[in-house]
Amino acid sequence: VNQQVAEMMITKAGCRVTTVSNGRQAVEAWLDGKFDLIFMDCHMPSMDGYESTQIIRNHERMHGLAPTPIVALTANVVGADRERALNLGMSDYLTKPFKFEQIHEVLTRYCRSGPRIALKSATMLMVAAAVEERRPVLDAEVLNELIELGGVGDTSLLNNIVQLFFQDSPQLLKEVRDSLRQGDYEELAHAAHALKSMCLSVGGKQFAELCRQFEQAGKQHNTNDVKDKIDDLMQQYEDLCRALSRFERSVVDSGGDQPTLPLQ
Repeated sequence: VNQQVAEMMITKAGCRVTTVSNGRQAVEAWLDGKFDLIFMDCHMPSMDGYESTQIIRNHERMHGLAPTPIVALTANVVGADRERALNLGMSDYLTKPFKFEQIHEVLTRYCRSGPRIALKSATMLMVAAAVEERRPVLDAEVLNELIELGGVGDTSLLNNIVQLFFQDSPQLLKEVRDSLRQGDYEELAHAAHALKSMCLSVGGKQFAELCRQFEQAGKQHNTNDVKDKIDDLMQQYEDLCRALSRFERSVVDSGGDQPTLPLQ
C-alpha cells in the first residue's frame, strides 16, 4: 500500500522510479544503478533502512563517491527516530502519510538538476517495504489526495490501494493478535508497526494510533496496557473497513469527484 502510494506520487512529479522491497535489495540496486535520490523505508524485513544506509555510506566513503541523498520514510514521529536517521547519514526524513507537495519539495531539493529544471531526468530508488462520541474513522484529506493523484474521473488508484489494504491487513491483524497471545514482543512490535503504517496511507489515523500502542507495548516488552484492548482493536478495524468501503462507493457514485463527507 505505502509503496504504491509513494510510487504514484514520484511518477506524478515526472520522475523515473525503481522499487525494491527490503534493505538488502536496496543496496544491490544502488550498486548496480545510478540514482539521484533514495526514498528509504526505515522498517523492512531482511535488512532495515538504517543498516542499508550505513552500508551505502561506508561504500561511498571507501570509494570516494559523492553521497546519494537518502530520505527516510517512516510511520514513527518520535524525535529520537529522526535523530537516529540523520546520525546514520540519511539526508532527510518524511513521516507517513506524506503529501504530494512534500514529496515534490524533497525531489526539487535533492535532485542534481535543481528545482529550476524539470524533474523528468531524475531517477529515484524507492525502498518500501494504520461509547462516547467517537472521532471520525477516516481522514478524508489522505484519501482525497489519492483521488487527485489518479486524475479527474479516474478512481483506479484509490480502488487499487483500498483493495490492497483489504488483501494485506487481515494477516497483519492476525499476527498482532497471535504475537500478543504468545508473548512474542518482537513480532508484536513488527506487525503492529506494519499495520499502523498501512492504515496511515488509507486515512485510518484513529486506528493507526491504537496500532501504535500495541507497537510500543512490543518494544517495551510490557503488554499489560494493551491486553484488554484487543477487542477494541478488532472493532476499530471493522469500522475502518466499513468506512473505506463506503468512501470508495461514494467516490464511484460521484463519478470520481471528491465526496463531501464529514470524514476529516
